[in-house]
Amino acid sequence: GAARLALQTGAPLVPVGQWGIQELLPYPSRSLRPFPRRTARMRVGHPVDLSDLRDRPLTAAVLRTGTDRMMDAITQLVAELRGEPAPDGRWDPRTGRRQDASS
Repeated sequence: GAARLALQTGAPLVPVGQWGIQELLPYPSRSLRPFPRRTARMRVGHPVDLSDLRDRPLTAAVLRTGTDRMMDAITQLVAELRGEPAPDGRWDPRTGRRQDASS
């Protein structure tokens, strides 16, 4: 989605990380819990560099590379918001497991 749009239009791909919403809308209940008051924080990062991908055909590999760069930037922003390092690998909702960092 976002990487494809950025590559097709030339728009910047700006990552945004958030932390704290899970306290307001805890999973799995999905019921809003506004009290006691919660704090949700967001951090906006610098645009992701896709310059080396812009002149290439939009293949699955190019889109995956752009998406991975965006996800890496978001992961870093969330790690900063949480004040702790991100876990190795990325969560894959299709398998329900964390994937190896090399995947």
